[in-house]
Amino acid sequence: EIYWNEHVTRHVVATDRLGYAWDALAPSFGPLIAEDITPGDVLIYTRDRGVSDGTLRRELGALTACLRYLEKTRRISRAPYIPLPPKPEPKDRWLTLEEIAALRKAAEEVGERVRLFVEIALATGARRASIEQLRWDQVDFDRKLIDFNGGRRQTKKRRPVVPISDALYDTLAILRGSISICRAIGSETCIISHLDRGTGHFSHGRCSTLCFSIL
Repeated sequence: EIYWNEHVTRHVVATDRLGYAWDALAPSFGPLIAEDITPGDVLIYTRDRGVSDGTLRRELGALTACLRYLEKTRRISRAPYIPLPPKPEPKDRWLTLEEIAALRKAAEEVGERVRLFVEIALATGARRASIEQLRWDQVDFDRKLIDFNGGRRQTKKRRPVVPISDALYDTLAILRGSISICRAIGSETCIISHLDRGTGHFSHGRCSTLCFSIL
């Protein structure tokens, strides 16, 4: 609680992800005295957790940061060593032209929201949350750029400024110029999550969930 209240709430942007880590760590490490945590305790946690090395590294990294903060602020005399599993290999994979065509076809069958989500993802390579939270005021039609950060504090999962392809530009410009849409939304409205407001033909539901089900 000391680390969370003094550091996380004041300096960490993605508190939800860190909260998930704490929820996982608490049953195993909550009852222990911080200075008495041993590599053996960590190995038991690693064995019983049953998740990927990447998830374990994220959770144990949060524990390490907490212990180092307690040491730095002299709440404990030393931060114990927390062994981490090996860093997983990057998951780089490029879609083939056939896969892109199949994805677009499936997205069109699901609905317009999912189709737009897929087009933005293919054109920019942005993360799911970045697309879901993209607002009209982050789209610069004059310079043909999308600022996925949009004034928010940067986290390790950086949100860059990316160029808009000609195809995506036309899609967004037509959508933005629609009289029915413009009457229903403001510049700070999320493009994806509010597409169905003021229109009758856009599908409902979480387009990202449907999209990744297709993949």
